[in-house]
Amino acid sequence: MWSVCLCASACPVCPVCVPAPPGVFLPVLRHCVKARLGVDKSYVQTKARVCVSTMKIHGALLARLMMLLDDVVSEPPRTAAAWIQTVSGKPPQEAARTLNTAIARVPDSMPESDAIIVLEWMEEGERMRAAHGEVQPPRPDVVTYACAASAALGAGLHEVADEILARGVRHAQRYPTLTKRTPQKKKKKRTGDLIGGLAILHQDDDILLVNKPNGMLAHAVDGEDDEPTVTQSLMAIVDSLKLSRLGGMQSCGIVHRLDKAVSGAMVVAKTDRAHASLVRSFFLREGIDKEYLALVAGRPEADAADIDNDVDSLPAHSHYELLGTSRRSDGVSSLLRVQTSTGRKHQVRRHLQSIGCPIFLDPLEPAFAQTRRGKKRATSQAGALGVSVSTQRRVPKPIADAADGAPAGERIFLHAARLCIQHPRTGLQLSVEAPPPKWWGPVLADLELSI
Repeated sequence: MWSVCLCASACPVCPVCVPAPPGVFLPVLRHCVKARLGVDKSYVQTKARVCVSTMKIHGALLARLMMLLDDVVSEPPRTAAAWIQTVSGKPPQEAARTLNTAIARVPDSMPESDAIIVLEWMEEGERMRAAHGEVQPPRPDVVTYACAASAALGAGLHEVADEILARGVRHAQRYPTLTKRTPQKKKKKRTGDLIGGLAILHQDDDILLVNKPNGMLAHAVDGEDDEPTVTQSLMAIVDSLKLSRLGGMQSCGIVHRLDKAVSGAMVVAKTDRAHASLVRSFFLREGIDKEYLALVAGRPEADAADIDNDVDSLPAHSHYELLGTSRRSDGVSSLLRVQTSTGRKHQVRRHLQSIGCPIFLDPLEPAFAQTRRGKKRATSQAGALGVSVSTQRRVPKPIADAADGAPAGERIFLHAARLCIQHPRTGLQLSVEAPPPKWWGPVLADLELSI
């Protein structure tokens, strides 16, 4: 008997595990893959390959499965009108995700010209609604403009792409995600002490790869006007630096984010074209490889394993590897290397929490939250994830000392140690490694752990 465990929570037809003889294995797998198509194709391919690689399958059948996975995700292109009708009745966020995915997959999903029609329909929703019935158009975002511009660039329509990017910049100015802008005086006063902590790992005409220190925001946040950001720090240490404005003035050049307390590798775009290409890559998870280091409470059951728990009702996949465990009278801790093939909010933190190994100093874990309100919020979030939580955990003294040496909420034992991207201009893979913060060193030494 064969077992297909691909569709799990996403497919309403198949159960979690489908027993199937070899003769029906391929049809079942085809159905499961198609069930996931509207959610995250790259996740389907990754998960499917993991499933089939763990089975003892005859070489010829395995080769056939690999060909199927490469072929089954390609459906006949649809027209713009067909895609617009597809999102009829869907909530705006889900509709936007569906259309963004369709635009990102041009020309497989639709012709380039139809992608521009979809974008214009999203921009001019009120005026165009009468022509397409009762479909409620979702508002475009940076992903929509980035994917549409990338589609135009891929078709050689450079002027069209630049015009789309200019519209994206205007849209970001018209609908800013933040309402306040950091005052210049506060920016200079507040960032001076942290500029030295931001290291540039790579720089060329299109991008910068940096090592963000903990305690630094990726971009400005409403209500925290005096906080240092990656953009401000780069402006202070690189003369005449110009960054992409596709994401808005408050987050110039920011392609993806790391939480304030999390350190590690980030990519920043200098040009709008580079920004668009990178946003599409991160959205589809194509050519992107991220690796984290995490110091967690306890020890996972397995030395290495996949975690496939959904995050915010979206598929999420992580893989961890145990690097070492410290057993002391004041607590057990483990150092993990974690790789992600999806990029959900707080994915690594939630996944490790779900296996009973929360990251030390993580406020998402009730035991590590430093206020009563924080503990209540963390307990509620953990309960929503179905995680068994404890408000009391033993914290080894070296870790407790590290927490006492920094402002609340500015340190967490999670570090983005490696980032691999597809360069937006050359198309070649570019990989950088970011060393963890210096304050990790004494802690790992006292715990007798090494990277």
